[in-house]
Amino acid sequence: MTQAHFFNFCGFLVQSVPCMLLCLRPFPPESFSIRRKYMVSFFGSLLLAAAVFSFFAFLPANQHGKDGLPLSLEFYANLFMAATLILCILLMFRVIRESLWKKLLVLCLVIDYAVFLYSGVNIALLLFPFPPIVKTGVYSDLSFSLYLILTLLTFPLLRRFMRRRLSSYLERIEPARLRHSLLIVVRLTALYAAVLFCLFLIDDSTEQRIAGYLTASLLFCSACLTISIWLLFWEIQKTEEEAQYKNLLSIQQLQYRKFTDELDSFHRTQHDMRHHFRAIDSLLREGKNEEAAGYISECVSIIDSREQEIFCPDPLINALLQYYVGEARQSGIRCEIHVRIGRCPIDSVDMTVLLGNCLENAVLSCLRSEEPRLIRLNMRIVNSTLAIRKYLQRRFLLPLRISEGK
Repeated sequence: MTQAHFFNFCGFLVQSVPCMLLCLRPFPPESFSIRRKYMVSFFGSLLLAAAVFSFFAFLPANQHGKDGLPLSLEFYANLFMAATLILCILLMFRVIRESLWKKLLVLCLVIDYAVFLYSGVNIALLLFPFPPIVKTGVYSDLSFSLYLILTLLTFPLLRRFMRRRLSSYLERIEPARLRHSLLIVVRLTALYAAVLFCLFLIDDSTEQRIAGYLTASLLFCSACLTISIWLLFWEIQKTEEEAQYKNLLSIQQLQYRKFTDELDSFHRTQHDMRHHFRAIDSLLREGKNEEAAGYISECVSIIDSREQEIFCPDPLINALLQYYVGEARQSGIRCEIHVRIGRCPIDSVDMTVLLGNCLENAVLSCLRSEEPRLIRLNMRIVNSTLAIRKYLQRRFLLPLRISEGK
């Protein structure tokens, strides 16, 4: 029984530690409330401590040799290690400051990887002519060796996929598509896990022909799962690229409208420039230097107000704000804009409609009122949610039925 506990100890580490490392890999370092390298060390130490405790705590009792005791102790030892693994998963969900859907998607993919290792080892035990195995626990010496070899072969590939492909995918995907992807992956995972029921049939079957058919079905299901997940990511990547093209097109249209407005304004300014020079020349000839200086300062302030202002790094939101704030200021409406966001978490099409209507209605509402007129807009990310607060200060020409200030 000492050998059985030792293989349980090593097998638990071989299966659990790589999976926990893969769960942490797709997320950027800034999304961790505790530094990622500390979390990796903590999870590895916790799983190792659980395996060591299970080995030494249940080993002395197993040496008594009572009937039925080894099986019972094996069950409790495995239950203890499984509870430790669940604790690590809960800690991962608590430490990573990302959307719940992203963490669930990563967890489902890691579960698929664990199921793949399990089915791959059992298929190898059936297909290759290994000597008879005396199984005294969850793992035998042969099955543990197969787990170790298969993990060493597949873990670097999946780690690279998590770091390069899945990480960029999670960063760019829209929330609605993220939930859709999670639903598909959960269904595929459930179907794939259900196929493992065939392994119990393989263990109970006595005919090699039936075992061959069931092994082929497992290989087919594994290939279908891999291809389905790859096609899912490929389709979503293409959809995201199309959405980005539409986003760029919307930005270019806004910038073109802004450019045409500025070009018209430049032509008007150029046409009126001779009048400004004549006014300044008249003031200077009359010795009114202070009035001339004030007039020049007023002209400079008008020119400065027409310069483009960068409100936020997101190009779509920045283009919308530049266009409508420029329209408002040209109409004599004072604007106070405070935007503290990086990449917008909302779909670009929805964001164009939402923010565009909000700013357009604010400008039109102020145009129908007397001075003083003020538009104050605050935007920021609160718990992965975009928060927008708009405030209007205006005095109406006629009494309206809407409340002032909102």
